[in-house]
Amino acid sequence: MREHDLHVALADYLAVALPADAVYYHPANETHGDCLRIITRAEIRMADEIDRGQASGEVARAQDGRPASVQSSDTYPATYDSLGISRQRVAEWREMRDAAAVLAAWGVPLRARLAA
Repeated sequence: MREHDLHVALADYLAVALPADAVYYHPANETHGDCLRIITRAEIRMADEIDRGQASGEVARAQDGRPASVQSSDTYPATYDSLGISRQRVAEWREMRDAAAVLAAWGVPLRARLAA
C-alpha cells in the first residue's frame, strides 16, 4: 500500500470513527460532571454541618482542647478523629463553600459555579 493510500484510509477511518466515539464520550463526560457536582454539594454541606455542630458544642473546636476528665462517652464533643475526617479536608470544604458563596454573590449560575 502506498503512503498516500494509507493517509486516505486513515482519514476515512477518522471521519467515521471520531463522531461515533463522541456519542459515547459525551454522555460519560456529562455523567462524570454530574458526579463531581454532587460530591461538591455534599462537601459544602459537610462544612456547614461541622460549623453548626461546633457552634452548638456537638463538635470540638481547636481552641476547646481535650477535656481534663471524662465522666461518660457522651459528655464531651466529637473530634475530627472520632468522626473519621481530617482538619485539612474540613478546611478544603470550607474554602470550597466560601468560593461558591463569592461566585453566587457575583451572579454566576450554580451549574457554572460547581463546574469551575
